[in-house]
Amino acid sequence: MKILANIPYDLRTKNIFAQEDIPCFTRINEQFIIDFDLDPYFIEGKVVDWDEYKLNLLFGAGVGGDYTYYNHSLITIQKIKEGEYDIISLKFFDDMTGWVSIIENAEYAEYINIEPGYE
Repeated sequence: MKILANIPYDLRTKNIFAQEDIPCFTRINEQFIIDFDLDPYFIEGKVVDWDEYKLNLLFGAGVGGDYTYYNHSLITIQKIKEGEYDIISLKFFDDMTGWVSIIENAEYAEYINIEPGYE
């Protein structure tokens, strides 16, 4: 998965985006959007090359409202070129279980089938 975002380049953003597990917010409907609220910047990134089926296996979708996913998240990215970044890790926050890995080492996290016969 990749994220397309225009991240302003200054000393602060350079240091922030060099870190792992950057706080962000995820909104998904027809588009997969990740928001970074980094005063004075509000950065909106669009995720491309994502698989809705795999995402649904790893984290249950919500119901009602404008978004099927609307979650606090943590992300680690790596710059490919200006405006394009690989997603190295992505975690969604779940009220009941805490942080749930969606992407690990730039791949979807392993899905564990807890109900035999269900896929």
